[in-house]
Amino acid sequence: MELNTEFIETALSCGFEREQALRALALAGNNPDAAFDMLVSGSVPSSENYKMVILVRGDLQMGVGKIAAQVGHAVLGAYKDSSEIKIREWEEGGSAKIVLRVSNLKELMDLHNEAHQKGLVAHTIQDAGRTQVDPGTVTVCAIGPDAVSKIDSVTSHLSLL
Repeated sequence: MELNTEFIETALSCGFEREQALRALALAGNNPDAAFDMLVSGSVPSSENYKMVILVRGDLQMGVGKIAAQVGHAVLGAYKDSSEIKIREWEEGGSAKIVLRVSNLKELMDLHNEAHQKGLVAHTIQDAGRTQVDPGTVTVCAIGPDAVSKIDSVTSHLSLL
């Protein structure tokens, strides 16, 4: 069966991922109209699990409640920044959220930048400074939701909080 490159290009231009488009085309018996209907309806199963990771700075000595609030802000921000397709994949897989520790601001920002370079959503939070940290302090960064393998390529070396 010959690859329908026109369909793949169209699907990519509509915001679908290449792997999703290929799966839809295969499931639809190489019928581009049926494959596009499957993509739009969200009936193409993912070949990989999705997750979100949240990086928390260990050098700030934030209390448990403060960390919980900052993580909540980051999850909501990353959710709003993500595509509907990635959100749907993530939600259908259980909306996994993993909280990891980074040592300091430099490490957090390096990982934020690496995630962006790899096409991942990376949403940082700057605190208002009303309680435990100074105003404008970057406290956490959420990466994803996206495929586990993509996120792990950035964060697999980190430890759980």
